[in-house]
Amino acid sequence: IAADIKRYLKSINPEVLLIREEYTDHLYEGNWDSSWGHRFLTAARDWYNNTNSAEELVSRLNNSNYRLPRPIALSMYNHYDQHDFNRLYNDTKEELVKINAVQILLMTYIGSPCLYYGDEVGVTNMTTDGEQAQNRNSFNWDESSWNYSVYNMQKALGQLRQDYNSTLKTGILKMGKADNAKQTVEFGRWDGKNTVITKLNKSNNTYTED
Repeated sequence: IAADIKRYLKSINPEVLLIREEYTDHLYEGNWDSSWGHRFLTAARDWYNNTNSAEELVSRLNNSNYRLPRPIALSMYNHYDQHDFNRLYNDTKEELVKINAVQILLMTYIGSPCLYYGDEVGVTNMTTDGEQAQNRNSFNWDESSWNYSVYNMQKALGQLRQDYNSTLKTGILKMGKADNAKQTVEFGRWDGKNTVITKLNKSNNTYTED
């Protein structure tokens, strides 16, 4: 039935985008245009939570994309937070280096980066009278309490995507070296205009590249 729905809607408006929440084989069959990037989300979270190594992050990202038709891979609805998970800032214990690493991964990796509201200013889970932490609270409009290190990084990454729009939107992806000891991952995107090299480091150590 998904194929029939897509055929009918595209006949009305060829530009309509069909996104499903569940990641299933229907994506491989071309019945949908995109899906929530749940595999991106879990791979990224397991990496910054130290459940996965750098090499395992690369392996899981590769496995989530290599079977997909290219148009679908380019439009995957990637995110590192959503309503069914603890906020990134709680899971990382607000470690800025880890938060920045995941922000950079999201904004430079293949797919369509999506932010869960409040992540751009460091919104955290909240508790009320000892109840379970809530990750669906309203947005924090008190600008004096925003995390401006996170906010400014997100603005800079948004500008980067504007400056290298075609490269980060449709550019070829090439995974580089993953170093478990250094906790670093590298990859590149390029097209006929520009090249963008990403080097992720979730540790507080500084490394010099040749």
